[in-house]
Parts: sequence; structure tokens; C-alpha cells
Amino acid sequence: MKKIYSLAIICFTSFAFGQISLNSLNSAYTQNFDGLAITGTGSTVLSGTLAGWSILETGSNANTTYTASTGSVNPGDTYSYGATGNTDRALGAIASSNLTSRWGAQFKNDTNVTITQLLVSYTGEEWRLGEAGRGTDDQIVVEISTNATSLNNGTWTAVPSLTYSTTDVTGAVGLRDGNSASYRTALSSTITGLNIAAGQNFWIRFVDVNITGTDDGLAIDDFSLTPQQSSVLATNEDFLSKKLFVKTTVVDNEIYFGVKSDVKIYNMSGQIVKTASVKENESLIITELKEGNYIITGTVDGKKVSEKIIKK
Repeated sequence: MKKIYSLAIICFTSFAFGQISLNSLNSAYTQNFDGLAITGTGSTVLSGTLAGWSILETGSNANTTYTASTGSVNPGDTYSYGATGNTDRALGAIASSNLTSRWGAQFKNDTNVTITQLLVSYTGEEWRLGEAGRGTDDQIVVEISTNATSLNNGTWTAVPSLTYSTTDVTGAVGLRDGNSASYRTALSSTITGLNIAAGQNFWIRFVDVNITGTDDGLAIDDFSLTPQQSSVLATNEDFLSKKLFVKTTVVDNEIYFGVKSDVKIYNMSGQIVKTASVKENESLIITELKEGNYIITGTVDGKKVSEKIIKK
């Protein structure tokens, strides 16, 4: 998958007892799901580069495997989506009356301090349109729990600003290229008001909504989670100024800004690849940057902000 950015040095985490260890504040854990099966089926007990993640299916057709797919099939199932033979994968599902799927990861706060907010980013991908003219968008909902011990217990709170809705509901029923910018939506938000003590576990999960009609094949990719405290750089979901910072998050060779700011652009490794001073409603030329994901940081009304962009 297109690799995700980091606002700081990327933290290479260790895994124990199914938990993903977060070792320091402001260091991003990232997951691109390229460890999923590219053919056949795989176990819902994930391992290797996917250790710490798990999948749970419910319903009469639920089982303990997921299926590799290009988006060409429509049975209710959990899927490893990607082009034929390509290791570039995304984790998703098609819900039905006989099967619903949820997946997520358990994290442990090993920072030795209390985590008060989490910067969460991912890309929603559409791999299949299930029904034309349905009138209702299919969705993947993101939830957090600080007391769960698995995907199906504990108290969960939805994060509406991270809900992914089908990117494009037009056209004929059938497969879509979820790696194309036309069928991808970048989402990023900070979950605030947390009190995750040092040594405490918490979960982030994704729930594939079962809507009326035939569901779409939706997936997630380029997941990033950064533990923070309230004083550090964040893109708060209630912070209106961020909406004015970058006007369009999927770009070609120009980035348009809504405010005056000194900006820095980081690549997926957390390296600064470009700096500039921009004016309100001015564009910045980025023809020298390769296709992929980047993060732009700046200051708006005296507050630090950041925004993820995708360069096509």
C-alpha cells in the first residue's frame, strides 16, 4: 500500500500477547496491511507484520478465515483486497444478512505517561459497488474502547469524524480499483479527552455497517495511530481552522492553501521534503515530489495544524 506518513520518528513497535506496544509519545504506529494473503484464504488470527490485529465475523455464515479478492465477487465475507497477484493489500469486508465483520487492534500504552489524545489516520478504499442507485452510502465506522479485552466485549465509542462512506456510488455494479484516487478517501482526526494511563490497554476497531440493499466492498489501508498529550501537534476534529489549511487533500502538482502559513511537507519516513511560506488562497508547486502520501504541517491562528495529502 502507499506508505503512511509520520509526524515524528516512526516507532517500530514490539508485540506481546496480541498487544501493539506504543513506546513513546508523538511516534506513529503504521500498518499498510500488505501482510494479508494475496490468493486464497487466510486465518482471522493475524500474525507476522499484522500481529496485534484480529478479525471477528458474526452471523450464520461466519467462519475463521478471510478471502483474497479483487472486488469481483459479492458474497458477505471479510476480504484482503488488491489487484491480482499484487502484495499491495487493504483489509475490508462486504456485509450481508448472514455475515458481518469487524476488525481492529489492541494497543498498550508503554510511554510511561498518560495518553490524552490519539491522532488516527487511514485511507478508506472502495473495491466493489454492490448496488446502483441504492440511495444509501455504505460505511465503515471507527470505534475506540479503553476497557475491552477483545473485539466483541467492553464499551465502545464511535468516532464520527473517522467514518468512511463509499467514495463513489455512481456507475454500474461491479469491481472498483481501490488503489485509484477516484475510489480512495483519506481520513484523519484526533480523538481527544482520553485518560489512558501508563501500562493500560485500549482497542481501535472498524465495523462494516450492514445497510439496506446490497453492500459495497469497502476496506481500510495506510492506518496510522500516534499517541499524544494535549500540548503536542494534533489535528483536532473540533478545530475549525484546520479545514482552512489545505483546500484539497488529493492533489496533482499543486497544493492550494486557505490561510497564510509557513509550511513543512514530510514524506512517509518522517523526513522533511519541502518547506515554503504560502499566502492565503495561494498554491504551492510540488512537481518534484513522487506520487504517494505526505503530511503538511503549519500554523493557523497561532495553533499548529497538520493535514495528510495524497499526490497522484
